[in-house]
Amino acid sequence: MYCIKCGTQNEDGYKYCYKCGSELLVDAPQSKPQEGLRKTTAKEEHTMIAEVIMATMLIVLCAGAAIGCAVIYRQYKAERTIALLKNGEYTEAINKGTESPKITEFVVNAAKNCLDSYNDDESKYPELQKTMDGLMSYAASVETNKEFLDVVEQWNALSASKQSFAKAQKAKDDIDAIIEYKSVLKWDSNYENASVECQHALEDIYDSFVKRIDACDENMSEDELNGVKQQLKNELKRDYDLLVSENDHTIETGEPNVGDDINVAGIFNAYYVELDSRIGRIGYKSDVTYEELNELIENAEETIEKAAKYSTDSIKKRRASNTRNIN
Repeated sequence: MYCIKCGTQNEDGYKYCYKCGSELLVDAPQSKPQEGLRKTTAKEEHTMIAEVIMATMLIVLCAGAAIGCAVIYRQYKAERTIALLKNGEYTEAINKGTESPKITEFVVNAAKNCLDSYNDDESKYPELQKTMDGLMSYAASVETNKEFLDVVEQWNALSASKQSFAKAQKAKDDIDAIIEYKSVLKWDSNYENASVECQHALEDIYDSFVKRIDACDENMSEDELNGVKQQLKNELKRDYDLLVSENDHTIETGEPNVGDDINVAGIFNAYYVELDSRIGRIGYKSDVTYEELNELIENAEETIEKAAKYSTDSIKKRRASNTRNIN
């Protein structure tokens, strides 16, 4: 009885082939194996297994080599793109269309270096702005990176802050100077100077009013003295309104600035009290009635309370808006 699987002849009565273990079919037609067929030897089987293993290893090596070449090529392209960015060849870098974590890290660090350099030395602004423009144009051509966008936002805030400080330095009017100083950020290298200069400008406003009151004397008529009172009242209110107006351009970044340290309502309230006191002393010498002076004080206090509430509500609204934008 022959095995139909391996062709080995088995003795009659066997149920399984003694060579390969396959079940023998008793009813299957029995015939001798075809001539020319022979059994595979153990040596040949080992050779075949070795050949399969070698072929598999060769495939794995080829795949690994292909992957390695691809990685090396990507690294080369990344290095090439970084070299172009370093040389300021931003258009060429964009045309390469390459992006990788390494390039992203370089772009973010380059932007941070520009930010730090600008804060340390404002004279480098034109050159640094050109670099930032190039980095932003490249970043716009690839996938947006949040960290880079944060640096760009800081750059724009710092630029506005430093421009405000420069304008304040050139301002001929104390109120205009104060409005600009209020916009200087606390992390701006100009912050300390801006804070001091802002206080000086506020003191100058007070000094100018005091000088005008001191120029009055007890021989002035009641109408003349009342005219001075009304004029000072109007001018103080005008200055106060300008300093708390929503139209000033304090930077809306949610970051602390000089304006956060100025209690405008408190300062001008003190100004009203002091100026009223000085005018009152002049009025006493000239026998001026206090009815109008008291009315001035009441109106001034009411104006200050309303302005203070308006200022507080405005600050809360801006901060709430900034919080929503950040979230």
